[in-house]
Amino acid sequence: LKLCDIDGVVDMTHEAISRRTNVPIEIIRRGIDELEKPDPKSRNAAHEGRRIVRLDEHRDWGWLIVNYQHYRQIASEEQRREKTRLRTQKWRKDNELPSCDAPVTHGDACDAMQRQRKKQMKKKKEPPKSPVGGQDVNGAVTAEQIYNEYPLKVGKQAALKAIERCFKTAAPEVLLERTKQFSAARNGDLDYCPHPTTWFNQGRFNDDPATWARKREVPPVNPASQRIGLEAEEKRLVGLIESLNQSMQYEWDRTPERVKSRKEARARLEQVRAGLSKLSK
Repeated sequence: LKLCDIDGVVDMTHEAISRRTNVPIEIIRRGIDELEKPDPKSRNAAHEGRRIVRLDEHRDWGWLIVNYQHYRQIASEEQRREKTRLRTQKWRKDNELPSCDAPVTHGDACDAMQRQRKKQMKKKKEPPKSPVGGQDVNGAVTAEQIYNEYPLKVGKQAALKAIERCFKTAAPEVLLERTKQFSAARNGDLDYCPHPTTWFNQGRFNDDPATWARKREVPPVNPASQRIGLEAEEKRLVGLIESLNQSMQYEWDRTPERVKSRKEARARLEQVRAGLSKLSK
């Protein structure tokens, strides 16, 4: 059976079967001879009850398994029933229903799932009290609102889950207020700012607010180095503006993004040239 194709055909010689199965050739020949004999006790009268028949009478190799399609269909039906039983068992376990060892048909499984869905729909009358995102219908503080107050906007989904876990130990209103204080202390400084997931998971909203602001010493400015930097910035901005002008020669090429980029580059170029003008005085 393992050597046949999907139609039940074994188009191989005795020697090939012996090599594939690692069974002596004598045993292979005796077994095939026995399967080719008529069987008067067989339930299937086709081919006088033979299990296999030769594909061609002029050669002694190559056979067709007579009842292959019949037994394959039976096996497929059994597999389908087993899959339905396992799927229903898992569904009952997930929905905390008592298990049942009685035979389960596909129709029974579908009916049970539909009944359980109706019960669950009846229970969903009240909206959730603390959704992960969006505005709470009751006006309560949500994780989305707290996340929006955090200065560094990265890893949103993980951060929302971390904030939801903090609701177990801290009131949402307190979290929101502490997050606003942290954002004000940072004052737009995102250097070495912890990711929101880390900040909430470690409970750093309970830290002393005096430790939130990062103290930075401003190094003395070297005029020569500052001039070199501004000249390099001026050259870069001039090239950028020229490139944008070339890409917007036609009306249909003037997308809002390109227009905005050119406007910002021109404004920055004016600032750089103003800085160079101050250094020249």
